[in-house]
Amino acid sequence: MADGILTRESPHSFGETLARLKRAISDLDLIIFASIDHRDGARRAGLDMHEATVLTFGNPCGGTAAMLQEPLAALDLPLRVLVWEADGRTRVSFQDPAFVARRFRIPADIPMRAQAVVDAALSA
Repeated sequence: MADGILTRESPHSFGETLARLKRAISDLDLIIFASIDHRDGARRAGLDMHEATVLTFGNPCGGTAAMLQEPLAALDLPLRVLVWEADGRTRVSFQDPAFVARRFRIPADIPMRAQAVVDAALSA
């Protein structure tokens, strides 16, 4: 796996995992800025691929604080989570919040909520 990326296997189907992530984002008072369905894009190009959807999400207050601390943090914000299928299994991948915080020297009091979203979505 790539440096700074965490991947967890979901006990739920692709569709259920995606729905649960959207609920978790909303429940944590975060905003979904975009949903990118890569499989749909591939189909439009006449190709096929496994299910893969990226959600971009965050909170302007936290993101702005991080970008004021370090403007280059805007390269990794808003936060993103990838839901994907491979070998009949659904997985969720996201940047390790500690990795992002270290890379951009973001203080610990600025929350990076990707882990909390994934934990809430994958719980039983």
